[in-house]
Amino acid sequence: MHYPKIKFFIDSKVDALSALSFLARNKNDYNFLNNFFPDNIQFIFRGFNKKEVRKIITAYTKTIYRKREIKIKRGVSEIIKQWSKKEKTFFRLTNQIFKGFPWPKGEYIGYASIFHMFPRNVKQKYFFFPYEKKWGLNPIRTIFHEMLHFIFFAYLEEQYGLKESSKIPSKPKNYIWQISEAFNNVIQDWKPYNKEMVEINHPPYKGTEKLVKKMKKVWENSEDIHKVLKAVLK
Repeated sequence: MHYPKIKFFIDSKVDALSALSFLARNKNDYNFLNNFFPDNIQFIFRGFNKKEVRKIITAYTKTIYRKREIKIKRGVSEIIKQWSKKEKTFFRLTNQIFKGFPWPKGEYIGYASIFHMFPRNVKQKYFFFPYEKKWGLNPIRTIFHEMLHFIFFAYLEEQYGLKESSKIPSKPKNYIWQISEAFNNVIQDWKPYNKEMVEINHPPYKGTEKLVKKMKKVWENSEDIHKVLKAVLK
């Protein structure tokens, strides 16, 4: 079985662009944004045009990376060491969960971030992770979480012809995303996985609680991904 090898990078420009993209996608949801942007940058949410916001975030990111350069480098170095100790176990468990389904080919990249949001790009196979364990953030848990998404969406497309952007009749527009997040919660709460991989599981995203409960019940009774997905896609 071929398993991906993650390449880890520190890149302030990429991090700034990610923050700007995240802000643009969620520009009207201030409660959501407040959870993911540091307190000292939240003033940008109101009263600034796009050009000003871009300038402020770019300058802020550059300044923080310069001030914390040594700390960020040390943090990422430690994270790489921790991941190297856990990756074999992670891939063994995901192989069990997805019944030997192969990981999609490609270059997997993890970018460190000074922000508190960690988006991913399933198609291009990159994600963001916190450079340190602080404010309830867990870098290794984040890496596990995002890597699970990559194989989950590949599996979903191969088995069901569904993508992250697919719409299900009579369901919310983001129903596939909800299923993916709920599935991650179920797996991260699964005893064999939780024991080996995750110190603290992330609570379900708002609106996915019922899905998590339903999927968890099926998983606990069967440990069969087919039955879990059938329960929420039928």
